[in-house]
Amino acid sequence: MHKCVDKYVVAHDEGKRDLVNFGIGEGKIISGFVSLREGFLQDFSEEHLREKNSLDTRPCLLFMSSSRGRFPHIRETIHRLKDHFNILIIYGRNKKLKRTLDGIDSVSIKLFPFYENIWELVSVSSAIITKPGGQTVFEGIYKKKPLVFTHYMPGQERANMDLVTKYGVAKFVKNQRQFMEAIAEFAYSRTLPLHYPIEFKDIRRVLREVIHETMTDNG
Repeated sequence: MHKCVDKYVVAHDEGKRDLVNFGIGEGKIISGFVSLREGFLQDFSEEHLREKNSLDTRPCLLFMSSSRGRFPHIRETIHRLKDHFNILIIYGRNKKLKRTLDGIDSVSIKLFPFYENIWELVSVSSAIITKPGGQTVFEGIYKKKPLVFTHYMPGQERANMDLVTKYGVAKFVKNQRQFMEAIAEFAYSRTLPLHYPIEFKDIRRVLREVIHETMTDNG
């Protein structure tokens, strides 16, 4: 926050309330917009995405984390999951995990060190297993996907997690039992409400409006 800032754009009304509590006038705050990568604004054919990645008709689970590729509970649960799901894992630099999973003879498991068009995997997945980093949360919610958090960094990530779990679109799991229960609820039974309770819009339009308004005011 700074006196030179004319407009604040926040993802959610709770962020707006925080700014107001810090003394920012409501007229300076625009709520409900986030920065999204271009690919997330596109619609994809699920049939095409499944064919591209050799996926059958079973639900897909997407595991993605930081570049370290940390995935609690995966080694203990992978043998149960592979019989019911297509499993997409972005392992980053975690070569040890890759070697472990390479040793499992299953066409259900797809491994990627990275995936440039990540919006494709998000679009085809029934649930995302990850940590609550800001960009991941924004993009998952934009695509209306349930999120399963296995770990987090104190501070911002904890605040992100608390918000989306409050709205019922995510769960934080502490052990294998909770992990499997969350997967069953979100991806297998598909009990997530049809009305996804959080919605973000892409920031581009509102930025254009703010820029136009500023240029007009300044002649």
